[in-house]
Amino acid sequence: MKKSNDHLIMLSFGFALLILVFIGGMFYWTTRRLIWTNTKALDTYQIVENLNALLAGMYKGESSARGFMMSEAVEDVEIFRAAIAEVQTVIRDLEPMIAENPEQKARFEILRSAVNQRIEFSNHKIELRKSQGFNPALDFFLTGRDQTLMDSINAVVSELKSEEMRLLHYRRAQADLSAKWSHISLILGLSVSFCMLSVVYYYLHHEVLRRRQAETEALRLNEELEHRVRERTVELADVNRQLKLRNEEVEHANRMKSEFLARMSHELRTPLNAIIGFSDLLAEESPGSLSDKQRRFVNHVSAGARHLLQLINDVLDVSKIEAGKTELNPADFVALDAVDEVLSVINPLAESKDIKIDNQVGSEWILRADRIRMKQILYNLLTNAVKFTQEQGLVRIEASPEGDLLRLCVSDTGIGIPLDEQRLIFEEFHQAGGTTRNPSQGTGLGLTITKRLVELHGGRIWVESEPAAGSRFSFTIPLAQQPNE
Repeated sequence: MKKSNDHLIMLSFGFALLILVFIGGMFYWTTRRLIWTNTKALDTYQIVENLNALLAGMYKGESSARGFMMSEAVEDVEIFRAAIAEVQTVIRDLEPMIAENPEQKARFEILRSAVNQRIEFSNHKIELRKSQGFNPALDFFLTGRDQTLMDSINAVVSELKSEEMRLLHYRRAQADLSAKWSHISLILGLSVSFCMLSVVYYYLHHEVLRRRQAETEALRLNEELEHRVRERTVELADVNRQLKLRNEEVEHANRMKSEFLARMSHELRTPLNAIIGFSDLLAEESPGSLSDKQRRFVNHVSAGARHLLQLINDVLDVSKIEAGKTELNPADFVALDAVDEVLSVINPLAESKDIKIDNQVGSEWILRADRIRMKQILYNLLTNAVKFTQEQGLVRIEASPEGDLLRLCVSDTGIGIPLDEQRLIFEEFHQAGGTTRNPSQGTGLGLTITKRLVELHGGRIWVESEPAAGSRFSFTIPLAQQPNE
């Protein structure tokens, strides 16, 4: 009987040991799988970061190349060279990271070719500016090859990112599945082991040894817990220090921003107003008659100064809205009155291009809003509509109720906005397409200011457009009362 019990105990121990070895092997394999997945995840994030850096370098290089084309400033060429060097460094770093994936490697070669062609395009544009002047360089730029190459680069970069993220999701799914099976194996193995050890425990009479082992394990767990508590305390103290430093940096940035706004307001707008005033006096030929060339130079100075003043005013408006310093003065007024006041300013610009403005806003709508800000919203939208509409086109403004809000729509028959740009059109300094006469007019802040002013009133703004089919900007504004019957 004793020999039979000993045999049963040995079998139970052996079976339990096999189960534990199996569980250990499962956990080892799962751990290695998770480590591998995390490593690949870090590689993916690094590839995505490098791709973003490549795009940033390309945009930076093109911006400096355009700056050189416009002003022939030597520092723009230096910035361009530095940006291209950064892009080439990123290309070299990316190549070994995707060498294991044939599909990604093929996309990378397409990306490398497109980047090199775009660099050659920019170099040629710079050389044309140096050797032949502004007009040949501009003609070369307007061929559209530059945008085509950039679109190709963006598309390939998007494909590279999508493939990397797909691989990441697939690997994580495989790791999660492995962990799931590991947990199931652990539960089953522990259950069987528990049963076997229960049988062994029934025949073991060394209770004291078991208790000592349990006490030793409890002491070890307590020490481990105390160690983890100490580590977490140190981590929390470090996080608190970092938060304190970050708060100090934010406060310093806010102070610097306030100082910058005050300095811009006084140091830039005051002399610009003086330049504009004296330019107007010269244009009126109050000091004496001017030659045609002098009159043209004076007009250039005045136009440039007014453009720069508008940019500064727009930047100040955006900064004040972001800082929460823009206060609304709501009042009740007829929507049609505000529209007519804005149209009195817009009509001369529309007439110069033979554009018809169709005002469908009725006199029955009473708004509860800041009248000045409301006119600013309408002015920005109508100015853009006229600017981006070809000669003999049509601009229409309509109104319709939407609950407690009035929905105003400004539509045109202009050049339209591509779908990929519609998501960016309300961002700061973004300019979609170009006007029919001058593709570089404007500050790129008008729609940003418009969107934030609409949101300050509790409304929303959106755009519906197709290339060559016109655009339709709609926004909502609070109603003071229901339409008069």
